[in-house]
Amino acid sequence: MTLNELFEYLKEHQVFVFAYLIGMPTLAGIFGLFSGEKGNRDPWRYFYMLILYGICIPGIFAITLLIYALTYMKINVYEIDLLTHVLPVISMIVTILVIRKYVNLDEIPGFNKISGLMMMIAVVLVLFWILEKTRIMVFTYMPFYYVLLILAGLLLIFRMALKKVF
Repeated sequence: MTLNELFEYLKEHQVFVFAYLIGMPTLAGIFGLFSGEKGNRDPWRYFYMLILYGICIPGIFAITLLIYALTYMKINVYEIDLLTHVLPVISMIVTILVIRKYVNLDEIPGFNKISGLMMMIAVVLVLFWILEKTRIMVFTYMPFYYVLLILAGLLLIFRMALKKVF
């Protein structure tokens, strides 16, 4: 299955996609009402973790595809599919805000991994965008895996510097 086939499938089954994207913040709110002040304790923290991973993965994917479509493919803003590009991002933001209302996000297992993933994807997209816009081409006899190792090293240095800043 290609991404195009996946998006066609999602367009054919919009009700399920819409229900999922609306259901996640609603489910977070229901869990928040039931957990009350106990949201930072063990069973509730893992429920919140599942909700966060369940909504952040499609949200991050949608952000990445949206940025890619707008910057590299030069797609017109009016042609963006709201269900697959915009609604997952809105649902992710709303879900994070709802969960943050009931529990500190630092207490949820794995949330720092999701925020780190978002930061790494953002850095890679910005790096590739800068390389494309400046039209820098490197002609080298260096093997490609060395280039990947250098890129990974730069990302690790950026991540360590970011941790020291914040």
